[in-house]
Amino acid sequence: MLVHYESDPAQIMNIIGQLRSYGWEVSVALNIETPIAVIDPLVAEIDCVQCMSVHPGKQHQPFLPAVIERIKNLRAKYPTLPIAADGGVNAETIPPLLKAGATRFGPGSAVFGHGDPAENVRKLQKLIHRLTLKK
Repeated sequence: MLVHYESDPAQIMNIIGQLRSYGWEVSVALNIETPIAVIDPLVAEIDCVQCMSVHPGKQHQPFLPAVIERIKNLRAKYPTLPIAADGGVNAETIPPLLKAGATRFGPGSAVFGHGDPAENVRKLQKLIHRLTLKK
C-alpha cells in the first residue's frame, strides 16, 4: 500500500501502523517539496519510499530534475531501502534515476500514453536490464 506523507503528516505513523496490521507492505510517497528527513522516524516501519518526480495530480507533467539529488541523498542515507520514482518516468529519465539509486519506477504515460502498453513495458524492462547488468 502506498500512502502520501502529505495526506496527513500528523497521523502518518498511525496510518502506517494500521496498514501494517492488515499484513500489507507499506510505501510512503514524498512530494518534491517535502524534506526527505521526514522519513527518518518512519524508515523502520516502511518497505519503500517513493519520490514524486512531478507535482501529483495531472498526467503528462514535466519531470522535475531535482528528484535526482533527493534520490542520491536517500540512497546515501539508506543504502538498502527500496526507492521508487513516479512521474515523468520514461526511457530518458530512467538512466539518471537508476544511477542516482532508484530501484523501482512508475512509468505511467511511458506505458499507456502511446502505442502498445505491453510492448512499451518490454522496452522499458529491456532498458533497465541493460543498465543494471554487471560489467
